[in-house]
Amino acid sequence: MKLQYEIPIAIGLWWIPVIGPAIFGAVDAFIERDFKKGIVSTAISSILASSFYIYLAFYVIRAPILGNLLPVITVVMSAVGVIISLATVYLLLSRLSITSVSGNGIYTEFYSSSVEEAKSKVENLISSLGINPSDCPSPSLELSEDRIRTTMACHGLKIQYEVTQELRGKYKVKVWVNNSNEV
Repeated sequence: MKLQYEIPIAIGLWWIPVIGPAIFGAVDAFIERDFKKGIVSTAISSILASSFYIYLAFYVIRAPILGNLLPVITVVMSAVGVIISLATVYLLLSRLSITSVSGNGIYTEFYSSSVEEAKSKVENLISSLGINPSDCPSPSLELSEDRIRTTMACHGLKIQYEVTQELRGKYKVKVWVNNSNEV
């Protein structure tokens, strides 16, 4: 977890009601990119930022016009902010696809709801490279309790993808496409 970056960002954005937690959730989704770590670090950072602003509202800031309403509003908006930041991270990480292209290949990772959906998305990726997946020889499989790794060589490319169960109903998929002669 990258809390040393996330906590200052959360504190810096948290004072903007509703929008600040949404922006923080989006930033945190791109910082972490891992579902479990992203949710946990967002919860920790959001709760710490909320605690800081609640402390300020109760003990530091005196607003005679608002009276006792300022601390109540701060607590309510902090709770709403935590929910918004967690929802933003959840939605972005469950739908985000991250791809990097280098001189010798492509790496991409995304989340899917099932193994079948993961296989379908990988086949779409292979098809977008101009390769018909049905023309490729049958792949080799490595199976373990919570992971499936598939490797195939097709049209001069080595295609590997790994499906790992992260949470119930969430699978992380990592795909590597390299030139066969460079692997």
